[in-house]
Parts: sequence; C-alpha cells; structure tokens
Amino acid sequence: MTTVVIELPDEVFSALRRSPPEFAQQMRLAAAIHWYMQGKISQEKAALIAGLDRADFLAALAAEQIDVFEVDLDSLVPKRPQKQPFFVSQKLRSLELLIRSIYTLSKSTAG
Repeated sequence: MTTVVIELPDEVFSALRRSPPEFAQQMRLAAAIHWYMQGKISQEKAALIAGLDRADFLAALAAEQIDVFEVDLDSLVPKRPQKQPFFVSQKLRSLELLIRSIYTLSKSTAG
C-alpha cells in the first residue's frame, strides 16, 4: 500500500475537533465521494479509497444524502404497446369475457 503524507497546520484538527487519524479518514471519504460523484471512479474503487467495504460506502453516501442510483423517469413510463395481431386480440377478449362470466357466476351462487 502506498502512503501519502500531507502537511497541515495543527489548527485544522482543533477547528474540526478531530484527531489526525479521524481527519485522515474523513479526508479519504470526502475524496472518494467527490471522485465517485464526478463519475471518475466506481463505487468499488471509492470504497477502497475511503477504507470502507462497499456496503459501508453506500451507507456513507446515504448519510450524505447522495443518490446511489440515477433513474431516468422517461425510462419508467411504459411504452405504448404495439398493436397485437387480430387473433391475439380476439383470444384476449374471449379470455376477458370468460373471466367476467366466472366472476359473475360465482357472485350469484355465493349469495
């Protein structure tokens, strides 16, 4: 593993009320989240940079209210069904009529 040394003024740790190891962990997480949000790295790589497993990295994203999944709302709208061949339409209509008849019959015999 490679070690990176960053020199920071002592005031940084007191201002944030963090010990140097806690600060380093938060810095790793912040960098991982930043690069992940820019699309430069995957969740797996971001978790590795942050020093977390993937589940904990996803939890950290949730804690920061960062969406993990992007959803295109247009892709959720069902496409208009293509016109079915006539014989399929007729069979579906016949099936619908049969189901309605069975339902009506069951209601009349139950009462």
